[in-house]
Amino acid sequence: MEPLMNQERLEYDNAIRFETHADEYLALGFIPAYLDFGTQTLHVARWSPLLVPGFERNGYFYTRAAAAKAVVEWGYAQN
Repeated sequence: MEPLMNQERLEYDNAIRFETHADEYLALGFIPAYLDFGTQTLHVARWSPLLVPGFERNGYFYTRAAAAKAVVEWGYAQN
């Protein structure tokens, strides 16, 4: 069985994150996180094969799509 994550997949995943304006998410207080729907537990982490990827902000979980929408709607204040 092929592992879910390897160095090539990790490098690709990280490249995609940087291309999606990660600095804008961080500037608005979003932290990479995963939600375990089964336990409703939020895990602050960069990668997990079994959990839903997204962001944590002020104790709330945002999917990547929801965070992207928030960045557009709330604006991005560069320092």
